[in-house]
Amino acid sequence: MTTQLPLLPSVDVAVVGGGTAAIAAALELKNTGLTVMVIGGRSYFGEDICDSLRLFLPADMQLDTPLAKRLYAPAMEAKAAIRPMHIKLELERALREAQIPYLLCTLPGELITDETGTITGVTLCNRSGRQVLPC
Repeated sequence: MTTQLPLLPSVDVAVVGGGTAAIAAALELKNTGLTVMVIGGRSYFGEDICDSLRLFLPADMQLDTPLAKRLYAPAMEAKAAIRPMHIKLELERALREAQIPYLLCTLPGELITDETGTITGVTLCNRSGRQVLPC
């Protein structure tokens, strides 16, 4: 018996990961005109900072991107630790403002390829079951 998995709306690029680099990449891809979806495994974005509790910035850190300014400027100005909830909230806000759809608590399953070996999508696994994200 074969099972048909539900299809999510197709995007040009699926960014799998919820760290700050993944969000920055998704924002940059969107700025080039591509359609993007972000797939995060946790219930929030920014695990690279929040999970490791790297809450203090080097004094000479350069905030040279809009996302870096958004995330770190409040802590630098106050000479205080980064607040994990600020990071989580601002990363999610940045995606919403850029109109980039995202799924949290979702893990990639397997890559889907065509007969030539070109990747054409990925299966996703979450509490809703499995779905296919064509990309």
